[in-house]
Amino acid sequence: MKTIKNLNGWYVCLLMGVMAVSCTRQSNETQATGIFESTEVTVSAELPGRLVSMRAEEGSLLQAGEEFALIDTMSLHLAKEQILSSQNTLLLRQNDVSTQIAALQGQLEMQERERGRFDMLVNAGAAPRKTLEDIESQIGILKSQIAAHRQTLSRTNVGISGEVVTLSKKVEQLNYDIARSVMRAPISGEVLVRYAEQGEYAAPGKPVIKMADTRTLFLRAYITANQFAAIKTGQYVQVVVDGDGSGEKIYPGRISWIASKAEFTPKTIQTQDERQNLVYAIKIMVQNDGYLKIGMYGEVKF
Repeated sequence: MKTIKNLNGWYVCLLMGVMAVSCTRQSNETQATGIFESTEVTVSAELPGRLVSMRAEEGSLLQAGEEFALIDTMSLHLAKEQILSSQNTLLLRQNDVSTQIAALQGQLEMQERERGRFDMLVNAGAAPRKTLEDIESQIGILKSQIAAHRQTLSRTNVGISGEVVTLSKKVEQLNYDIARSVMRAPISGEVLVRYAEQGEYAAPGKPVIKMADTRTLFLRAYITANQFAAIKTGQYVQVVVDGDGSGEKIYPGRISWIASKAEFTPKTIQTQDERQNLVYAIKIMVQNDGYLKIGMYGEVKF
């Protein structure tokens, strides 16, 4: 009896140990797998022209705003110089109203002095009144001529000023185009593909390079309907990748996106329950320490 009791006790202990190991294994099982991807940006030329400089090599790192290519701007600079020359010519044609009417203004002042002198003579009876009336008539004519001349000159200057402003806007447009001829990296990241070489012709909308921010990668994985109900956006998970010979590498990840619609299970994706015909795509954001690569496989443990 004692032997049987000992055997029963040993069996219970063994069964509990197996269950504990089984639970541990189940909790550590991979629950989804996927491939790392990144947010890619295709940089295209904004202006047509020959690439006189191209310094973006595949695999090189660029900082946001860093210049990596230059489109020929000689025609833009020549057009700008031509417009600036026309602008200076127009400015020289502007009239100095005071100078232009100085002669008429001098005649008017002289006639006004004569009117004052003849006014005293007429009052003293030493000069005929008609002479004073003629002087006053001449003063009125001179005032009308000065006003008309001033108005004509002002209108001419306004027109010239308008043309100068229009040319200034054209210069601003050329300066803007010259600035856009310098191609700069829109984000900080790695150059994935180089589509153009120095000396080739760049056209608007034609890709020059493709780059990606590899500091943060996204593991696109697929989960079953059962798993879909148990996760949420912002949830932290573990992402496991093959190490460099020293074992697995584990990264903390955060679920950044969950698909709202299910799709058929891709043949290249394995899930915990392969009997499911429909799965949901999710994206897990992982900070890259330089080891993770685009296209690398990763495993998810919730």
